Amino acid sequence: MGRYSSQVYTGLAAAMLLILAPEADAANGARCGNQTGDDAAMAGAWDALTQACPCEPARTAKWRQERSAFVRCARNFAGDAAKSGVIRGRCRNNLVQAAKQSTCARKNKAVTCCKTAKNGNESCSVTKTAGKCKPTNQRFAEVGETESCLDACENVAGPACLTDSECDDGNPCTDDACDPTAGCENVVDPFCQSGGTSGGAGGTSCSGNGSSTHGLSAQELELVTRINNYRKGPNITPCNSLNRAAQDHANDMRNKNYYAHKGKNGSEFWERACKAGYKNGCVPNTWMGEIITGWASTAEAAFKMWKGSPGHNALMKEKLYTVAGIGHACGGPLGHYWVIDFAGANEASCK
Repeated sequence: MGRYSSQVYTGLAAAMLLILAPEADAANGARCGNQTGDDAAMAGAWDALTQACPCEPARTAKWRQERSAFVRCARNFAGDAAKSGVIRGRCRNNLVQAAKQSTCARKNKAVTCCKTAKNGNESCSVTKTAGKCKPTNQRFAEVGETESCLDACENVAGPACLTDSECDDGNPCTDDACDPTAGCENVVDPFCQSGGTSGGAGGTSCSGNGSSTHGLSAQELELVTRINNYRKGPNITPCNSLNRAAQDHANDMRNKNYYAHKGKNGSEFWERACKAGYKNGCVPNTWMGEIITGWASTAEAAFKMWKGSPGHNALMKEKLYTVAGIGHACGGPLGHYWVIDFAGANEASCK
């Protein structure tokens, strides 16, 4: 991937100078794209650049060297194009940036990560695999489909939704979630009685908590009492935001058929606490811990399971914890899912 061809470059310069002749002063302060002729000049310069600095996926395992050679070639080309008046001086960096955002000389099987902002603007980056595209609402296209990262994104369907809140169907008996590919998922809680009295409106027959309600049921309050009696002070107090985080994770494990501290979306427990409104979990800025269990049909059974496990037992007795959120979901392969999120700071979101 050598330096550009003077023959190609000379032909381009002759054509573009005719377009830019009336206002080709490189000292002009107008931002690139704001002056007449900029767009045509940049389009022509890019076409010539991809001939002078061949634009294609990397051909060898040493793709980083090929990439460096391409960017170096593009930088030299842009500098000479600005000096010769093919593009304005203010457009030089734009041409270099376009080269850096291109798929040229990228590793074979790499992908372009495409993201659509809420205002509709596109942005993109290139990474090794589609799994590296973050956050999860990003789309992707294989490198090599187009020369431009942004052009690749134009050929990929946008996300069906961006946030869980967009998917709220108003039914307290559904767990409303956004899957960027499949769209909104409104999973019905088979144990939820909309407007029922078992633990409050939208409560489940086993826990008092539906998919959209987070007050503690009698069983969950019993669990708090059992833990406090076992700890022998200081007591933990229920925290509303942590209740939401714990209940949502219990629902998620049941609905999506898994059993783990890490959520299906890759979330950690302190990140879920932050999303639920617990501000000290956003850094995190306090001591935090989580315990989970399945199968236990009662608070007593769940407590005994944790008490019999040294690691879980230590968390229940940890005196640094002062607040906790309790979640209990019924159904799914395990029948019951219990979650406790502990934290060391009582904040406004707990009230």
